[in-house]
Amino acid sequence: MGASMRAVVYPGPGGSGNIEVVDRPVPSAGEGEVLVRVSRAGVNAADMILLDTGLNLFTGQMSAPGPVVPGGEVVGVREDTGERVVAVCGSGGYAEWVAVPESAVWPVPDPVSDADALTLTASGLTAWFLLEAAPVAPDQSVVVTGAAGALGSIVVQLAVKVFEEARAALARFGRIVVYGAASHESPLLEPTSLAFGSHTLSGVWLPDYVEAGLAGPALDRLFELHGRGELRTQPGPVFGLEQAHEAQGVLADRNTVGKVQIDVRAGDSASVFGFDESTDRG
Repeated sequence: MGASMRAVVYPGPGGSGNIEVVDRPVPSAGEGEVLVRVSRAGVNAADMILLDTGLNLFTGQMSAPGPVVPGGEVVGVREDTGERVVAVCGSGGYAEWVAVPESAVWPVPDPVSDADALTLTASGLTAWFLLEAAPVAPDQSVVVTGAAGALGSIVVQLAVKVFEEARAALARFGRIVVYGAASHESPLLEPTSLAFGSHTLSGVWLPDYVEAGLAGPALDRLFELHGRGELRTQPGPVFGLEQAHEAQGVLADRNTVGKVQIDVRAGDSASVFGFDESTDRG
């Protein structure tokens, strides 16, 4: 496009304390990609892991050496059609534009706000597939760790509903589904211990479902449930681009309610910190 944009740039792995908002060239959409003008970006534990270790949990790959623009999910407008969409971009979302594979871009219904659409994407889809991996019967109980956050609160609603303690609490034929490691810890498990109690352990990684073409139909269903009032989102804190480090700090404290988001459209001097209950639709 021959234009520049504002983007949050970190120096690379291990440099998560250093942030700059700089002007960078607007990316070009390659073959099979679309260019999205970003309204908001989601803040995820995966972003912090990318900055601390270089591992991108949205792609399963190590990032290239050098500066990185985090942000694995966005809501915005397709430049080619003007359609409002959500997208799982993997990285690059803390910016005014991002190029995304078209297979990871989905339309947002008009009644759904930007804030709600973003909450229902990575968090909502992960919650949906968690419950597909471990179906819950009416007479069964579910334990959700981190239930105040965006993902946990959605799991609780869809289900009605610390690793070793959770496993020890499993009833006979109980199931554990692993979907992340916000603490950066990966507990060890003795496989034979699963036999006592006939327990099942499985995992859910959202990019697998995106690549398999399963995310779009699931997201349509989430939007439908939300539109009928059967699935609510919790308002979460919102920050500007210049406050990206503060946004990640709030998430790292693990005391947040709802989805932490970055409003990319906020001006340089904007103070956006607060709980978002807006109905902004782009």
